[in-house]
Amino acid sequence: MSTAPPDEPKPPATPQAGAPADAPPMPQAAAPPVVPPTMPPAIPGIGPGPNDQPRPDPPAPPFTHPPAGLAPRAFLAITALLMLAWFAWLSVAALNKSREPIVSRAQASVAPVPVRAKVATGKDGKPDPTVTVVEAFTPNGPKPETKLLVTNLPKAGGFDGEGEYLLLLSAEANPFLPGEPLYQVVAVRVSAADDDPPPIYKWSADVEKQARRLYRGRE
Repeated sequence: MSTAPPDEPKPPATPQAGAPADAPPMPQAAAPPVVPPTMPPAIPGIGPGPNDQPRPDPPAPPFTHPPAGLAPRAFLAITALLMLAWFAWLSVAALNKSREPIVSRAQASVAPVPVRAKVATGKDGKPDPTVTVVEAFTPNGPKPETKLLVTNLPKAGGFDGEGEYLLLLSAEANPFLPGEPLYQVVAVRVSAADDDPPPIYKWSADVEKQARRLYRGRE
């Protein structure tokens, strides 16, 4: 009858260097977890951040790229023709712009005697102070064919030869002839200097339109 061989004894574990012979073995240190690299946050003015959504491209301005199917030279030719047409229209508009004077609303608002009158040229080439009324724009204004003495008319601005003018006047007492008032062209400002004379307006269709619009309902 055979017998099983006895178990061979295991050799004792070799202690680590520097450790006591009877100390248990030291556990191995676990490896540190791997952390994925992170991108720095976006800096204003430099670029988008890692979590920013891409922005769509802005729409292209018109007429910067030739449309599909049209040759670039033809596109440039059409653009040049459009620019020439635009400049031509601006030139025509500038030539046809009215050169008529613009009646001052400030002057008209403080003139109690607005009249359309005939103005003659004096000996020195300046307007004669004696004028003849053609039409008054207020109910109590002077009658047609009335002679008025406008004392500061020779100093007025806007005289362009004899003819009819829109005169914005004020009346004052005549110390020499009671009942015969003297008139003055109203200044645009309260105190007009010599280099800023009160204006008068040569009568025309445009000036008439302005005068009737200013004095509508007062005639």
